[in-house]
Amino acid sequence: MSPLSHHQCKVQTTPCLTIVESKASSRVMVDLHSLPSETLCTIFAHLRWWRQAAIADSSLWDHINISPSHCSHVPSFIARAKSRPLSIRAMFDDYGSEWNVLREFSSALDDITAHWNRIRNLSLQLGTRSWSLNISALAVTWIGSYRGFPSALESIHIHRGLQCTSHAFLAALLSHPLPESLKVVHLIRTPMPLYLKSQPLRRLTELSLTSMSSTIPTLSTEILEILRVSPELEILHLKTVIIDQGMSSSKPVSLPRLRRLVLMSYMNVPNMLMFFEKLEISPHACMHLIFETHPSVPLPILPSRFSSTLRVSEISISATEGVLTMDFHAVRPNSSLNDATVHIQFIYIHPFDKRTVIAILGHVMQTATWSRPSRLKVNISECRGEGPTAEDWTSLLWRLPTLESLEVQLERDRGSQEILEEMKAATSLISA
Repeated sequence: MSPLSHHQCKVQTTPCLTIVESKASSRVMVDLHSLPSETLCTIFAHLRWWRQAAIADSSLWDHINISPSHCSHVPSFIARAKSRPLSIRAMFDDYGSEWNVLREFSSALDDITAHWNRIRNLSLQLGTRSWSLNISALAVTWIGSYRGFPSALESIHIHRGLQCTSHAFLAALLSHPLPESLKVVHLIRTPMPLYLKSQPLRRLTELSLTSMSSTIPTLSTEILEILRVSPELEILHLKTVIIDQGMSSSKPVSLPRLRRLVLMSYMNVPNMLMFFEKLEISPHACMHLIFETHPSVPLPILPSRFSSTLRVSEISISATEGVLTMDFHAVRPNSSLNDATVHIQFIYIHPFDKRTVIAILGHVMQTATWSRPSRLKVNISECRGEGPTAEDWTSLLWRLPTLESLEVQLERDRGSQEILEEMKAATSLISA
């Protein structure tokens, strides 16, 4: 007879439950996600093979974060990752580090350099906190010494903080040809790569150029050329001041796979809209246009040509703390697909009063003939000034022949005077 015949025990482990079953005891079911961390630490202390299994799993060690205060782990992480591609995030921040700490950080950077062509994802953060001469010199030495990008690089993220005033070494790095394997480019306050404008990036799916400033405006034609050589682009974030140069003679750009578009512009609104009108966008796109305007700058108007095939089902407009937001939910007919939802959001950073919001909405309806929603939502409860009159509402509503439902929030507070004003405004709306 087996030694376990009188007292058999079976242990079964699943990702969510540990079940202990014994003929001599009742069944116990424990949800691992509900156990406190102290209990889990005790379990792992007794089951030491977990640590050995984790060390042997190379996929747990191929993401390496490194900074002056956190770098001693780099050699062991690289060794445990074995031959897997590496994802490196290097943070050049000054934490008041002593020279011995910087020497250790420099040594860890050298370990990464020795495996340069294993890097698939590279992220550089420069001066998020402060930017001392020591950190600056180390960044220049390490980043500026490259003769090119990793041969199989798939994503590059460079975030230059405002404290990092010396960044010529970044221009040197970005002047090298970009590898054809590149899929993601994120640049924040860094120079635009020269090769980004001339080299076809057939695999590029995500592009973020939130790095340009008003002192170095970007030509609209340059942006269009970048998009023209990236036909697989799915996500585009652009924050810059765009100036027009020969825009009217440029050929349209088609981005059939684009599903998210975020455009942010300071001041130069007409040229931004001109750029936007040149895009042929996927019916699945989610588009955000953010304009940081100034009281002396005329409010931008929606372009009328880019979305001529849209059918808008709902428009909502609200103004909160100096930010006016218009949301458009629409469908675009497609011969090979069912009607696909399109979401367009316009954000204007500018103070508005209640009557101006309604006037803007009416102007949009007049200029963008494609925007004839069946549902309209208006929230002006946090705007200043008097509410719109019956004439204001009439001027708006006569432009909405297909309107089926209207939801309006006119006042926020519920004091006696506010209730009176709300009743007056509601009466004006009903009269309209």
